[in-house]
Amino acid sequence: MSDRAILLTCIASAIAAYGTVAIGLPAWTAALLAAAAAAEFALRSRRNVRAATERVEHELQRTLRWREEQLANTAHELRTQLTAVATALELLREGVASTEDERAQFLDQATAASRHMAFLIHDVVDLAAIEGNRIRLQMRECRIRDLLLDVKKVMELPAQTHGVTLAIDDVDDRIAVYADRGRFLQIAFNLVANALKHSGSGATVRIALACGKSQARFEVHDSGPGIDQDHRASLFTRFGSAGGDSDAPGTGLGLYVSSMLTTRMGGAIGFHPGAERGSVFWFSLPLSERQRTTTAPLPATTANDSQVRSESVACAGDGSA
Repeated sequence: MSDRAILLTCIASAIAAYGTVAIGLPAWTAALLAAAAAAEFALRSRRNVRAATERVEHELQRTLRWREEQLANTAHELRTQLTAVATALELLREGVASTEDERAQFLDQATAASRHMAFLIHDVVDLAAIEGNRIRLQMRECRIRDLLLDVKKVMELPAQTHGVTLAIDDVDDRIAVYADRGRFLQIAFNLVANALKHSGSGATVRIALACGKSQARFEVHDSGPGIDQDHRASLFTRFGSAGGDSDAPGTGLGLYVSSMLTTRMGGAIGFHPGAERGSVFWFSLPLSERQRTTTAPLPATTANDSQVRSESVACAGDGSA
């Protein structure tokens, strides 16, 4: 109970006691009424304190369960990827690969697994830094074309491993955003990795770009099973997950960490269902100062939008990323 409520209760008890005396009731009656009011106040306060304590305990238990689940998931994922690296290197050492192409294939598998481990470790470390308000950003102008080329270089091999084609729309070489380059790539890797994970072999994951007057929006289109309605509201929260495929690997930290990083860079992040099937995950970041007066407005979009707004315009270029 607030201080104001306590004060009002005490005033009401005093007025009640004064009133009983004023109308001629004995003083001891007034004292009993005041004592009853004080007892009622104490019981009400105790109930409120107990309810607040139970809410705090419930939230703490939920947080502890979540941390235990994340620890277990992360340990499982790291163990899986480490096993893949060790197996590939051991087979190379034993001379199982007889040709240069076979040796390159084993090395590619080890490289992909090691990169996956790096993503997992970054998410765990960044989660602690973000929640402890210790995250540091190095904001500067970054050309979008260069960023998407880096995304393609890193994610091409995981895409091939999943049997998925990674397609990136053409982008004007002059367009730039104001962002932390490493954090941009981390967010993009998370969204693309989720799309690959939920897309079947033979599918295509597409990265598109929409520009506005002050923001650029990066969209990752997949053709997976989509997101269950029950999961959509909590996608980017600490307890959320991408849903859709409960057997897909991952720690569940990626979307939450990506949301926190995007917000700190002055952008936004969201999701909407695909036009026919699958999902579109997107994040927007501020355009660099020199870009802000040369492009059409980017629509305001939320994480629960059901469609892409028609005002968005593609930032097309002459070449391919």
